[in-house]
Amino acid sequence: MFDDVPMADPVIANGIRAHVILPGVSDLPEDRFVTTWAATYTDPTTYAAAADDFAAALVVFFTALSGTQVTALWDYMGPHISTATDACEVRTYDLEDPPEGREPTIVPFTWSDTDQDPLPAEVAVVNSFHGTPRSRRNTGRVYIGPLNQIAGEESGGDLRPADVLRSDLVQASLGLVGASGFTWGVLSPTLAAITPVAGGFIDNAFDTQRRRGLDATTRNVWSVP
Repeated sequence: MFDDVPMADPVIANGIRAHVILPGVSDLPEDRFVTTWAATYTDPTTYAAAADDFAAALVVFFTALSGTQVTALWDYMGPHISTATDACEVRTYDLEDPPEGREPTIVPFTWSDTDQDPLPAEVAVVNSFHGTPRSRRNTGRVYIGPLNQIAGEESGGDLRPADVLRSDLVQASLGLVGASGFTWGVLSPTLAAITPVAGGFIDNAFDTQRRRGLDATTRNVWSVP
């Protein structure tokens, strides 16, 4: 089940939509963790070349270090994700094609194992980003998760996203902004446009995606004697 997918995207010249798909260890479709992204590119770059660059940069976003980043994002993420060879995918779509005819370009990659204990599967940290001018239609977000224990730290009796995680997510985002071959953007279906990302923020509070939560497998029933 895709959990960050918006309404059907309009036709946008030089536009790319991408899904990063992380399958759960169950390998069931409903247990996939999906984030949704958009980008534009400039002629004479072709869609095929720009899509390849965008897909490669999204893999780097999760798996490598950028700038002053200390820890790769996938090291903060939980053991809920399958580590089978090439099980993960980046799927890109050419937004110049009509919606009913869009076929994805698929780039597989392999997820790294983690020896950290998990947080609940629905717990995420939100990476919010915006274009210029900043407005409701010019704002996007992705839910980074599922997470493991090192993603959180105790603060005032509460568990909050670790400062280093939020700093690393900023650096990963700046790396995506600075990547070549495409321009990371905010897609507005209402405006039928993609605006370059100009900034963003990561709050020091976790969020949840209830659709990412586990289904119950057993039940304790009680009654008044």
